[in-house]
Amino acid sequence: MSRAKPPATDVRDDAATLIGEVGRSAEDARRYRALAATVADPVFDRVLTIGTDVRRAAREGRFGPIAAAVDELRELLRRCEDGVRRVRESPPYHEMLRAYGTGSAVRAAELAATVFTDVDLALPTRTLHWTMPLTARLAPDHFIPPEQCAEAIREIAANGLPAPADVPDLAGDASILPIRLLETIDGAEGPITLAYGSGSLAGPLGRLTERKVWLWYAPKLRSAFTVCATDTVSDDWWQVRPSAYAAYLEALREHLDAVAIPFEIAPTPRD
Repeated sequence: MSRAKPPATDVRDDAATLIGEVGRSAEDARRYRALAATVADPVFDRVLTIGTDVRRAAREGRFGPIAAAVDELRELLRRCEDGVRRVRESPPYHEMLRAYGTGSAVRAAELAATVFTDVDLALPTRTLHWTMPLTARLAPDHFIPPEQCAEAIREIAANGLPAPADVPDLAGDASILPIRLLETIDGAEGPITLAYGSGSLAGPLGRLTERKVWLWYAPKLRSAFTVCATDTVSDDWWQVRPSAYAAYLEALREHLDAVAIPFEIAPTPRD
């Protein structure tokens, strides 16, 4: 039995492209509380099934089912995009956008808890940490020099901690970029953090409970902090050079003392 000849425009390519687009669109829709269960999850489950069916039909040379799958994928894509557009055109989203843009972090967090999936509201009762980015591939000592680290910290103390540029997978989108704070120092991310005491953060804040991530919904976080460093480091480069890490912290302390930024060393968190 001869295999069917593929059409001039190969629907297999169309299907492969659309499967990726629909999957990404479903992930985008999953950000929003109103769409997670009603749109994102069923669309994502359906696109997985379609992917399996398309691969089987392609192996068997059956192009009719693939063409039908392409039509359905386009409809699923429209369903996700329409849902996201409705959320982003809604009054709560626009109010959240205004609150975020004006730095009204508490009001933005209240609205974020109604708009975004898995976000709730809570008052922090412990110090929250933001990890300083330190690694530099071309730096001679693996981390950025202590004077460069101190200057970056001084800039934050003077002008506020800016929101990240990367779009989060949850709790925000391309227009709403919350600053993510952790309940403990994550040694895997880095040994030096900016530590914000619970009393220095107006609340309530947004929170991703399962991830123990707190969310500051504003373009900048302007608040007093203490620079906190772990007494040991998990990074392999530093573990074989323990004296180098100690020297780095001492140099960092000197630079921070010069600009009156508090610095402390804390025990490394244990699992």
